[in-house]
Amino acid sequence: MEMQNVNDNLAADGTTMNDLTVSGKFLAMAANGTLVVVGPLILERARIMEEIRMVEQKLHSCNHPEAVADFWQGCTERNKSFDPELRTLAASLETQKRELSAALQQIDEKLAPYNIISDWRMGTDFVSLLPPSRIDPAVAFRSMIIFQNREKSDLEICRILDFYCRADGQSEGFFPERWTAKYAVETFVAAYCNPKCRNLVHTMMSKHRRRGP
Repeated sequence: MEMQNVNDNLAADGTTMNDLTVSGKFLAMAANGTLVVVGPLILERARIMEEIRMVEQKLHSCNHPEAVADFWQGCTERNKSFDPELRTLAASLETQKRELSAALQQIDEKLAPYNIISDWRMGTDFVSLLPPSRIDPAVAFRSMIIFQNREKSDLEICRILDFYCRADGQSEGFFPERWTAKYAVETFVAAYCNPKCRNLVHTMMSKHRRRGP
């Protein structure tokens, strides 16, 4: 791979960079053996950043009328007291955010000697370099929808997915059949509202927000 100079992009902090420069540094780290340390740290940092984003989104939803009303309805259906449940949830989210932020700081400290944070942008908006897997077209379409709507909340994406499911008139492969078999849910919104199935929804959203289909 020829690492020639290309037009540099100016980042918000004034740092100049380009993709080939990043590739060149990664090739150098692979050659000197440090990539085996740096690579996993970068991936772990991306995972933590995604978790922080999701927690912040939930904290924002604690003050969103529709989200709070939806939570109230869920409490009512489960015979739970709305006031303490909401307060407990908000406190738990704040604790998660502090713990995740501390974990992120530890990762950044480990990456500091390699100039990862200062030299390069660490965003999650990228196209995977891995070869495409043999994936079911319906699953690929579902993943594409999630990626295209990645800035929306999980609940909003669930509603969009359900819309496409109804519009197409066919849901075979589009909605995970194992969710229906195990949790008796037949729509993404129903899966999101099911406490036992919600983590599966979060996992699906998180994966395809970062990597797409």
